[in-house]
Amino acid sequence: MNNKLLSYILLFLGLANINAVSSDSLDLGARYPIIPTPQQIVYGNSEVKFVAFSIENNNFDTESNLLKSFFTAKGLSEETEGLKITILQKEIPEKNSPEAYKLLIDNQISIIAPSGKGVFYAIQTLKQLFRKESAFGVLPQLNITDWPTFKIRGLMHDTGRNFQSIDQLKEQIEVLALYKYNVFHWHLTDNPGWRLESKIYPELQSNKATSRHQGKFYSQKDFKELVAFCTERHITIIPEFDIPGHTEAFRRAFGFKTMRDNKVQSVLLNLFKELCQLTDAETIPYIHIGTDEARKETEYINDETILSIIQLLKKHNRKVIVWEEGIHIKEDTTSISQLWAQHPPRKGHKFIDSRANYVNHLDPFSGMTRLFFQQPARQKTGNEKALGGILCVWPDNNVADESDILKQNPLYSSIVFYADAIWLGKDKNHPEYWSNLPPINSQAFKNFTHFETKVIAQRNLFFKGKPFPYLKQTNIFWKVIGPFDNKGNMEATFPVEQSIKKTYTVDGNTFNWSENMAGATIHFKHFFDFPALTNKKQGTYYAYTNIYSPEAKTQDFWIGFQGWSRSGGRRGGPFPNQGQWHTTNPKIWVNNKEIEPPTWKQPGLGTKTDEIPFIDEDYFYRKPIKIELKKGWNKVLLKVPHGGNSWKWMFTCIPVNIDKNGNVSEVNTLTFDPTLRIYSDYYYDKKNAFESQPDTQNEIIFLGNSITDGGNWKALFPTVNAINRGISGDVTDGILARIEEITASQPIKVFLLIGTNDLAKGKSVNNVAEKIEQIIEKIRNQSPKTAIYLQSVLPVNPNVGDKFSGHKSNSKKIVKLNRILHEMAAEKDINFINIYRPFSDKNGYLKAKYTYDGLHLNKKGYKKWRKVLRNKVLYQI
Repeated sequence: MNNKLLSYILLFLGLANINAVSSDSLDLGARYPIIPTPQQIVYGNSEVKFVAFSIENNNFDTESNLLKSFFTAKGLSEETEGLKITILQKEIPEKNSPEAYKLLIDNQISIIAPSGKGVFYAIQTLKQLFRKESAFGVLPQLNITDWPTFKIRGLMHDTGRNFQSIDQLKEQIEVLALYKYNVFHWHLTDNPGWRLESKIYPELQSNKATSRHQGKFYSQKDFKELVAFCTERHITIIPEFDIPGHTEAFRRAFGFKTMRDNKVQSVLLNLFKELCQLTDAETIPYIHIGTDEARKETEYINDETILSIIQLLKKHNRKVIVWEEGIHIKEDTTSISQLWAQHPPRKGHKFIDSRANYVNHLDPFSGMTRLFFQQPARQKTGNEKALGGILCVWPDNNVADESDILKQNPLYSSIVFYADAIWLGKDKNHPEYWSNLPPINSQAFKNFTHFETKVIAQRNLFFKGKPFPYLKQTNIFWKVIGPFDNKGNMEATFPVEQSIKKTYTVDGNTFNWSENMAGATIHFKHFFDFPALTNKKQGTYYAYTNIYSPEAKTQDFWIGFQGWSRSGGRRGGPFPNQGQWHTTNPKIWVNNKEIEPPTWKQPGLGTKTDEIPFIDEDYFYRKPIKIELKKGWNKVLLKVPHGGNSWKWMFTCIPVNIDKNGNVSEVNTLTFDPTLRIYSDYYYDKKNAFESQPDTQNEIIFLGNSITDGGNWKALFPTVNAINRGISGDVTDGILARIEEITASQPIKVFLLIGTNDLAKGKSVNNVAEKIEQIIEKIRNQSPKTAIYLQSVLPVNPNVGDKFSGHKSNSKKIVKLNRILHEMAAEKDINFINIYRPFSDKNGYLKAKYTYDGLHLNKKGYKKWRKVLRNKVLYQI
């Protein structure tokens, strides 16, 4: 059955438009996320299902044809009885913007806009909303009124250094259109090449002039083709000839030794005039002339030359854009400043914000945090001076293949994350979150988490087969500690590597673990000095977490310790040698096993290696690291030293799934928990097992350490609901850390035996008694009806082996502790059971017949213990 016949049948049955799924069972906002977020949106209660459509009352033929093409490509037909669509031209008074639109989806689709731009953006919203279910198209009921906060919303590519084909540029421009960007800033010239064909000066495209990708340039036909392609998508191209800096290709072409050569001005004027003649001023109203980084003597130019270019462009009705910081000429009062680095706007000039927006410097995770929390133009909305913002991609280094520009830079994810800020606007600038995610549980964190969920949905819908190196990171949790002073020695070790403790004292300084932090990438000190965790120039940090896996498995991870900016060679290098993650010798251990770094394809490269393409330098475009995870909890510890020539003090660690087409997805079966596991793995495995068991009625709990753990209490007392809550090696703090699980069932009795391991670890008698008192109070407060039986600590036999040597000298301490416990029980009116006396010999040692190692009980010992406890367990309340 063909689609057209199926459409007629469904229409005949009255199924062209169905509103059947109520909001009680469907969260429309979650299922249909829109980026950028509309200024005003109200979701309805149902979905609209249809198999055909009919466009009526149409004032915009060009845009309506785009919508027709979209629906028909999705298998829907245009039929008279189909879902009615109206596209009307009308002013939208909210912001009086030509790019504004209204979109209503109910029993019909209604689009209202003052111009084709607004209609186009409404269609982009529809494209994001559309779902296909069998033969049906599906859309949510909603009502949107939307407009952009900023006039200019763009992306810049440096094709002067690295040529990209028209097809690859078109792919990216389609993405820009989907997210309502309206500018493509085309950096056409730089030191390696002058990429736009000049019919006046063909030598500009010669091999003599071009140091990279010789023979690769855009013909004037190519240029016009891309201009038309952009125009159809309401995207304006801003072409840039960057002068007088970045002009090595220009000077090589003509043999100019400096930009002050007498012939330079006339050549430049001819080139800019030729550019203006390629298209009209309405289509390309802006031309960029660079003027940044003219720092070499060969790049100095006369002010007159710059002014003559500005005057020529004005004559051709073009608005001039220059970089800021760049050359300032007093007579220039009208140029538009494009801000980079942290340069402020030039007084009196309009400006475009590209500060901190260089995608080649962005980490795929922390970079998205920055894009989300920065406020374009550092103000809530655009105005006559603040025109908007442009993301810039400067892969200065030579690339082996043009596709590497997309693979080695988080380009598409940056476009998506920045779209909200530049369209919707931001109420406030948050530089404190430009390096790391906000504190967990803060409103800022919740806002990011909500938007992240939308990004993941968009990734899965629209970026199949495209590089999109972003995963949910708001569920990746860490604790960090440091910086320890490594005194410039990257090999220096600190006590964290020996054992996990709550605090450490090193060189008289006390170090505590941080509060829990979220993020796949953590910056300790940001390389651009954005607020981070420290301002120190050297030291060693540690990061810690635990990963729960429901099964033993080999899992791929993205792991990195230096985000290599795709510019400036190996900036922060040299590149590590084999056997190193980085020259600062960071390390990662999983379950105490050190994870080896990759086998590098280009080890040991120096910093000045701009012409050697990147291959596997960054974690997100090399093969992931395979890590063996055991079933249950897996301890992860990272060591991150910093100092010397190192530039970025950071790490990345996140599990990833990558399919055969390169699409990434989350590993949802793993859980991150940075709770300090200061006890044994056995302790936490047992604790988790206890917590997973259901509470039962009339529990009698035996609570303690290995001596309790070793008892088969159900067999010893088969007629009651005996529950074993002993954990080998446990101490009083360990009991306190799991007391909520004990009291959750409101047990009728708790038999407590604890303290011998505390004494063996060097804790004082008074300290142990205080902790036991805290345990008693916790049980009383959380389970008031529970009868508590406090047992004395058992004696120890001096013949205990070396494995338990810490217990050998504690006989007197045990006697003292038991005396205190006896008094405590009387004072608190709880039951005290002296099990020390029946188990001790005449010397106060554990009787040999009751133990197999001098500390733990044998079968005969447990029978004796049962006899001592019998009446208390079975009868006494």
